[in-house]
Amino acid sequence: MSNNVPSTSLVCFIVCDGGPAAHFAAFATNLSHQNELQIIIYATGPALTKLKDSHLPNDIQLLSFSIENFDHEQQEQVATQLIDNCLKQGTRTIIVDIGNKFDRIFQAVSSKRNIPNDMIHFWCYYDNPEPYVPGGYSIKTEETIKSSQYILFANINLAKSNSIIYSLPEKRIDLTNKIVEGIGYYPVTEVEKLLQQREIEKDSLRAHYGWTNIQHLFVYFGGNNDAYFDQAFPTFLSNLSHIDKNIVQDVLFLLHQHPAAKKQNRDGLLFQECLSKNNHIQGIISKLRTSDQAQIVADAVLYY
Repeated sequence: MSNNVPSTSLVCFIVCDGGPAAHFAAFATNLSHQNELQIIIYATGPALTKLKDSHLPNDIQLLSFSIENFDHEQQEQVATQLIDNCLKQGTRTIIVDIGNKFDRIFQAVSSKRNIPNDMIHFWCYYDNPEPYVPGGYSIKTEETIKSSQYILFANINLAKSNSIIYSLPEKRIDLTNKIVEGIGYYPVTEVEKLLQQREIEKDSLRAHYGWTNIQHLFVYFGGNNDAYFDQAFPTFLSNLSHIDKNIVQDVLFLLHQHPAAKKQNRDGLLFQECLSKNNHIQGIISKLRTSDQAQIVADAVLYY
């Protein structure tokens, strides 16, 4: 982890997952341009890949850290180092994503430090627009919020006094005495940029992967929870196997897996089994680096 950061830095973003990374890229760019702040983004895993492809302004520093295969104690050490790095630069605000196990560890470490609020604010960022998200996100959210005093919501409606968010379908997350803010954010500029990339890069990206003879390319974005593996994806595959052969003969189905699902490859194995039993279906597991690339090449997108 590099310590070579400017002394005038005031805002640090720390991010592990790809979804909030796209939001943080837009936030950092706007803060840098409109408020003339120095910005540092510390990223790892899918977030780092996402941010490297985001064409950040040159005055925003993107620094990497690693937690892969680290145990709890080692991740606590990484969290301590990140906090120390930010404090040394005079940072007044740290914003952390919320759906990764490391986020909970980071907020717990920051809480134990008992750093005065007039010195620095630790925010956690709830990027999902829904009050409940199955598959573990909401459970991790509750764990992170317990140690965080400041909560930032992408959906401004979730920050209202009568709003409720959940860790489980019928279990509320306690926001008592928490300071919550909503910013009403959706990355419209990212969508516009993606549309431009589709016009410029779609054909070349397809050619790179040898998909030039395919009339239609459908991308299925996979999930990473038991409901997806045990119910949603098997149902999709069952429906796919019963579609008329003449309808799917000119379609290539591309499974773009959730980054966290690749190691166990549960949906990949189900997909390959389905293809082996249905030779008329053309399908492959995506080797594309990011979900943006998958959207660039796709004629249609399927999503659980």
